[in-house]
Amino acid sequence: MEWFKQHIVGIFVHYINILFIFILMTICYRIDDFNYLYITLIYVAVIMLYLFFNGVLNTAFKKFIFLAILFTALVIFAFIFKAFIMDFFYQKIIYNIGIINNKLYDGQVTFFYMYRPIITVALPAILIVLFILYEHRVTNGILLLSLSEMIFFWYLEYKSEVTAMILPFTIIFIGTYMLNNYKKSEVQFQKKGIYSSIDGKKLFINILVFTIVASIISLPLPQEIEGKDNLSILKALDKKQQASNGLVNVESATKGVFSLGQTGYSNTEKKLGGPIQLNKTLAFKVKSDKSYYLKGDVKDEYTGFSWRNTIEDLQAFESNISPEVEKARYSNYTSNLFPSTELKELTIYPANLKTTSFMVPMYTNYINYSKKGIIVAEDRAIFMANDTIKNEYTVQFYDADFTNLKQDYYGLYYFQNENYQKYLQLPEGITERTADLVYNLVKDCNTVSEKVEKIRNYLSENYTYTLNASQLPEGKDFVDYFLFEDPKGYCVHFATALTIMYRIAGIPARFVEGYKMNDATIKNGLYNVTNDTAHAWVEYLVMDDVWAISDCAPTAFEENLRTQEQENQQNEEKPVTDINTQTKKTENITSTINKNNTKDEKNNTITLKIGSRIIYIAITVLVLSLILLRIAFSNSRKRKMLNSESTIPLYSYVLKRLKRYKIKKDPALTDKEFAQRQEKELQEILLPLTEQVYVEFYGGIKNKKFEKSKTYYSFEQYLKKKENNLKYFLKKIF
Repeated sequence: MEWFKQHIVGIFVHYINILFIFILMTICYRIDDFNYLYITLIYVAVIMLYLFFNGVLNTAFKKFIFLAILFTALVIFAFIFKAFIMDFFYQKIIYNIGIINNKLYDGQVTFFYMYRPIITVALPAILIVLFILYEHRVTNGILLLSLSEMIFFWYLEYKSEVTAMILPFTIIFIGTYMLNNYKKSEVQFQKKGIYSSIDGKKLFINILVFTIVASIISLPLPQEIEGKDNLSILKALDKKQQASNGLVNVESATKGVFSLGQTGYSNTEKKLGGPIQLNKTLAFKVKSDKSYYLKGDVKDEYTGFSWRNTIEDLQAFESNISPEVEKARYSNYTSNLFPSTELKELTIYPANLKTTSFMVPMYTNYINYSKKGIIVAEDRAIFMANDTIKNEYTVQFYDADFTNLKQDYYGLYYFQNENYQKYLQLPEGITERTADLVYNLVKDCNTVSEKVEKIRNYLSENYTYTLNASQLPEGKDFVDYFLFEDPKGYCVHFATALTIMYRIAGIPARFVEGYKMNDATIKNGLYNVTNDTAHAWVEYLVMDDVWAISDCAPTAFEENLRTQEQENQQNEEKPVTDINTQTKKTENITSTINKNNTKDEKNNTITLKIGSRIIYIAITVLVLSLILLRIAFSNSRKRKMLNSESTIPLYSYVLKRLKRYKIKKDPALTDKEFAQRQEKELQEILLPLTEQVYVEFYGGIKNKKFEKSKTYYSFEQYLKKKENNLKYFLKKIF
């Protein structure tokens, strides 16, 4: 019972948080007849087991014997009742997950009995991990779990449900954090022979009052910023001051970034495909020498049903030359390829399109706009203003076309180059038949240009353009569905398929949204760019820092022109030719589908052995456990480093982290010289730290006022900008 008394606070706060987690899940998933008594019984059972393990089994030898007997019993049980276990796993867990998912998708009520088998297996395992972490002074693991659930449901669009639970969440979160840290500090003091005389009841009441007051104060604060009307007066004034001073406002700029969803297409960040209707609303006018592709946004990550941008590359555009042009023009590899001719210009006159995105051709060098504060996405080569663009602007650019450039050394280089890995990203849902199709198309190609042409021609010759596209069925991959099951669609279908097929072929590619100008729209010397000329296409990498456009579909405007021309022709042979061509397309698609379906049928006949699945599950659990332990170790190391009086451990940590990003200190350089050679943001972090290390190492003086935490978090923020969140996390932990 001594163990129970020592951990009564932890047991209490864990139980409250577990209840909150299930209450939120019940609200979001609309679970009928949820049985909280069942949750309580499982919690009590795990507590009793853990109490027995740590209280009764008070020696390491006893614990080892107990675990050995328990493990042996479980193995014997699994062997004898393996059929029952596998039936339970598939019929009660996997099957129920499928039913739950379907009901949630259809907006239907779910029931507690569907979740009970899952909870029975998952909850004890989660509780044991949390108790082990708590026992090893990682007291706030439960807070991470509850916070993760809030974030999870928020991103699943249960925003109203999550918002309604913010007050109880804040009360529980703050109270748990304060109680955990009080108990942790009390244990540390007791180990040093210092005992507290604080009344626990009074402390609990004070903490409860504080958390309630703090939570109530947080309620009036905005949960989601919708626009200037919802901002505080001070914040609105601050943003106006920023704009007047020419300072960039990334938050405001990114909210108004261009999207095909503004023109009548479906929002590509939510779900691709589906029937659409476009109008001829004038977006803007252009004064130009000829027609160009004008891009507004670039996306890098394909999810299987949508596109999104994961690159954090926004910065103030303060130079007279854009990063894209600077890289391509002055690169050792491409300087001789870049045009030496004078810059071209085009002027855009905004009309009905409301966006913060500048519509620019490739290799834009400079934008002349009446307002200051232009933002450039360095990697994607797109430009934005602080707020909606209402005035005309002139774009200076190089009319460079590298589509015919021969390149034959594609290979592992681009897979290993971090700058291009994001443009080779493929989701797990890419099907085998999609990959096989690409490999069969490019197997005889010797250069990148041959691959590009082969894939582009295949799509343009074998698939049909239509705005009346089908909705993507649930669980289907968008590219696979377009290629093999419903071979018709509009530019989003073609551009998505083209991007992914290029990536499968090893060619870095990205999805671009914007407009394609057309000479048929010229009136009074200006191009009238309308919503039916909105378009999606592909930019692919020709060689280092050199990109080119690839497009295999018309715009809706071009398709209408083609249709009208056909209708105006009186030649009766033309329709026959079209029918024959379409028949050939259908035969090609049918042949490809039949081949891949045959392969799928063969694959479906292969069944995995039960033993193999158990091994996979065991490996997964082991890997997750190792990850949690690694996170705990990393946090412990960070605390020791920041609590240390010395700054040398922090400096060693910084150098080690930089090596993961291929920023290595040359042994021939001093530490200060190394810091001075870095880019400005990193230099501002390293120089003060280096000077403090010098003072400590050579002078023996430790500056206790040096803000190690500030330096640490500034450094981590710098690294976050260089990678997407997943890569950053993995490099930090491992």
